[in-house]
Amino acid sequence: MYSDLADVGNREALVKLGLRQKYAGRPPNTVSQNFAAGLDPFGFVSSQYGQQAEQANLSEGEHAKRIGANVLGGAVGSGLLLPSAISGLISGATEFTGTPGSLAKRLSE
Repeated sequence: MYSDLADVGNREALVKLGLRQKYAGRPPNTVSQNFAAGLDPFGFVSSQYGQQAEQANLSEGEHAKRIGANVLGGAVGSGLLLPSAISGLISGATEFTGTPGSLAKRLSE
């Protein structure tokens, strides 16, 4: 009982100090934004969204939805977009080196 009251007091104190945001019915980011953030291979946006969700005191269910969307976005990004980009770079480099002529002609091809 005491720990619950202390936790509420700590949360309110952090909000007053500006270290935590109040949830106020609107989450800091949406599930679709978390999906798009999952496409980022470095995870900078995902990390920022996770911190915002923690500061907004989202419920475990809301946080789990966002994590799931983020993981799904990461799977799509690493499974579809990254291989396509790599194969495009390889074919472009192959065509560049295989084109005879000057550098200007190679770049225009």
